Amino acid sequence: MRVFIMPGHTLSGAGTGAVGHINEGEQNRVLTEKIVYWLKQGGADVVTNKLDKAKTSSYLAEQVALCNNLPKFDVVVQIHFNAGSSDRDSNTTGTETWYYNDAGKVYADRVNQKLGSHFRVRGSKQSTGLYWLKHTRDTAILIETCFVDDKDDANVYNANKDCIGKDIAEAILGKNIETSTPPESKIFYRVVSGSYNDRNNADKTVQELKDKGYDAFIDIYKK
Repeated sequence: MRVFIMPGHTLSGAGTGAVGHINEGEQNRVLTEKIVYWLKQGGADVVTNKLDKAKTSSYLAEQVALCNNLPKFDVVVQIHFNAGSSDRDSNTTGTETWYYNDAGKVYADRVNQKLGSHFRVRGSKQSTGLYWLKHTRDTAILIETCFVDDKDDANVYNANKDCIGKDIAEAILGKNIETSTPPESKIFYRVVSGSYNDRNNADKTVQELKDKGYDAFIDIYKK
């Protein structure tokens, strides 16, 4: 599966994101990196890019160009955080995913289902006006992970970033990603039998050790 994914917004100039309990521009990038990691673990062919500072006021067009100028993808994804929460209770305001057509809705529904284990689900929402969805060439979704101005959303997100990244990756791929613990590094203890300033003496000692069945070698260093 071939996936393009990028963080929404810029870090400075035109197109910066919302700021509250979460800085959207920064966390768009943090979460995107986590999703990319898990997509690769799941076997996807992943391409990612970002626009930290726009060259013009048309930063949305610049973002889309980063995607459309490449060979075709199965799905193109942009990561965002929402804003405008009333934050009047102890519950999360929630997550939502936007799509352009029926092909995108399949991905949006899966993302919402996965993120529903963390946040209240606001649903899959169709838009033919959002720039990312309208102007990207391939099947596209835009994920509003949670609300930057709801402390409950922020607390859940900050405590579960890795899991949220994995959940989004699994939703995109439509399968669970098996995790494995890397093997522990083995510890070896090296024995040094001598240090010589005459190469002949060093060669002689190595040969004596080899004759006795030891694996020996010369390590050259300058003092």
